[in-house]
Amino acid sequence: MENFFHFHNDGPELVSTDYWQSEHAAAGFAFLSINAGCFRLLVPSDSPDLSLPDMRSAKMAIITRAPWTEQGRPDALEILFEDNSRNPYCIFIVPEQVERMPLESDRDRVDQPPRWKFAVYTEAGKQFELPVRYRLANGEGIDMGKRNLNKLMRTNYPGGNELLDLLELVSHMRQRPQNTEEFKKLTTIEDRLQLIRTAIVDDIHKKGIDHTSKGIDHISPE
Repeated sequence: MENFFHFHNDGPELVSTDYWQSEHAAAGFAFLSINAGCFRLLVPSDSPDLSLPDMRSAKMAIITRAPWTEQGRPDALEILFEDNSRNPYCIFIVPEQVERMPLESDRDRVDQPPRWKFAVYTEAGKQFELPVRYRLANGEGIDMGKRNLNKLMRTNYPGGNELLDLLELVSHMRQRPQNTEEFKKLTTIEDRLQLIRTAIVDDIHKKGIDHTSKGIDHISPE
């Protein structure tokens, strides 16, 4: 579905848009508008598939650009609402739902503070803002199967306990604003997570298990 919506902006603030009168909004689809360094997520209030309370409870948003493997889409954005839980709320946005897709050069970098703002809008106006990080996946895609990883990791795979404990540590670290040193520390932990994940996948290969069906193949640090 192509979009031809118009947006009236005041810098990062969304003043008005005709999106709310569109068939797209009437069908309950979210839309992501980007202006002046701010991701503005437009959420129809009566959408049955989108939960404002779950979004509002988050400590920060993490936006990842990668293939959406479950739906066979080569390009998508995962918007994860980090709330320090095992199963944070997340939604997927495809290019037809984005004013313009952010580029590789737009991603956050280790030696820099956050580059973006994030705000959620309904037709009534801006509802809230969250800290945000924008990143690119490591080429393995994004998959809802990874949300169920904790159900099988602790008892079935070597390194599973450490992986889940580090995931929890990362989640705690992302509850608070990060300075440059904290962001570097977080990156080091994420590198360790990737090493553990690789070891787990190798172990699964040796056992002849289809690791894609377990969600392991798409694990990347949140």
